[in-house]
Amino acid sequence: MTIKTALERIFWRFQKIKGNETDQEALNTLAEFVNNKHTKQLQDNEMFAKVYIFMYSYFLKRYNTDVYDPIPQKELHRYLDQPLERIVERFKVKMNEREYELQGTIVHPAIGKSTSDFTDVWDYETVKEHLELMINMAINEFKTLKQ
Repeated sequence: MTIKTALERIFWRFQKIKGNETDQEALNTLAEFVNNKHTKQLQDNEMFAKVYIFMYSYFLKRYNTDVYDPIPQKELHRYLDQPLERIVERFKVKMNEREYELQGTIVHPAIGKSTSDFTDVWDYETVKEHLELMINMAINEFKTLKQ
């Protein structure tokens, strides 16, 4: 049972059994606390909410379905449940695959040599460091804009 359904159940019960004024005030205080907590949690994680909505719409399109189908949400949650290390590793593999597609046609900016000279241009630690830097810069940029 979720907190919301628990509160709805208690409100329903209070309609059947009238509590005194203090009971009603206590119930209203709990409901207000839960509503404020949910609102604050969403405000504090607005960037996550935006990315969640974006990815959810991606999965809806990918599975050619609508919001009534539970599969897109389950797939999104399955992805979010993965360890960050696995996601960084998959990103690294995709980056190296892209380098292979461009092999020999560019000089890699971080190394100064043609990508055809290397098997894997990107290693895990470099990718992780760059992603951390990009994510932290985005967090700081959007926090600054909100203030």
